[in-house]
Amino acid sequence: MLRNACERLRPGGFFFGTTPDAYELVKRLEQSDSNSFGNEVYRVTFQKKGDYPLFGCQYDFNLEGVVDVPEFLVYFPLFVEMAKKYNMRLVYKKTFHQFFEEKIKDERNKTLMQRMQALEPIIDQEADFFFHPFRARVTSAVT
Repeated sequence: MLRNACERLRPGGFFFGTTPDAYELVKRLEQSDSNSFGNEVYRVTFQKKGDYPLFGCQYDFNLEGVVDVPEFLVYFPLFVEMAKKYNMRLVYKKTFHQFFEEKIKDERNKTLMQRMQALEPIIDQEADFFFHPFRARVTSAVT
């Protein structure tokens, strides 16, 4: 995926992404009494507790009536190191809550969110851990 993205970006171009916080997922799993956690809206289920390889650690994510897919933990420090191989460097990383609070201050963003009807109250504040927006910049052509 990294090579594919980087080969299609010009030097100076940006790659934007989001990834769940692997540390938070594992923390919540370890605090649960089973191999899953969540509530009436979402559920995260691992095959087993205690074994979290750097690559290929699969879990299932279910968002009621919308999403039911397998996902994989991303150990972000390793992702950053792997991106360097393709001349990318991390320039921005925030939690979703930090990202939202920063961006909603801009009146244009607030207006867009209102037009999209995306400013309804959030019932489940614990879902903030799911996504960490990030941006990486290609520093030179991929070779």
